[in-house]
Amino acid sequence: MIVNIAFFIGFVVLAFRVVKSVKEESEIFLEFDQKRSIAATTLLFPFGPILLLILPSILGWLPSVIVTSLCYFPAWISSRKAISAFDRSGTSRTNKALSTSNHIFGGALLGMIYIAIYLVFTVFSIGISN
Repeated sequence: MIVNIAFFIGFVVLAFRVVKSVKEESEIFLEFDQKRSIAATTLLFPFGPILLLILPSILGWLPSVIVTSLCYFPAWISSRKAISAFDRSGTSRTNKALSTSNHIFGGALLGMIYIAIYLVFTVFSIGISN
């Protein structure tokens, strides 16, 4: 439970920073034809720990893992496209936008690792109880 709260707080801070940074760099995102809605995908990050706390008692552990992973996949996919575009630009004007995209990718990856660790511990505890 404490781990869920820590991840929730971390994801809230990350989402706030990303939204602020995308807003500041919106001209760069538009210039390189990248969607600014990428910031909205990070707003799903804090819901991951909450869903893993609540959903297993309602749906079971496997559906809750699938639903929770939907909080991170959109940001993961969008950030890879943005990273590719900003990396190919060849200009230093995109450094902050590239950094923001890397933060989004890192947050999505961290969320997926969090889900994987939850899944391993859940399967392990089910195996021990049987």
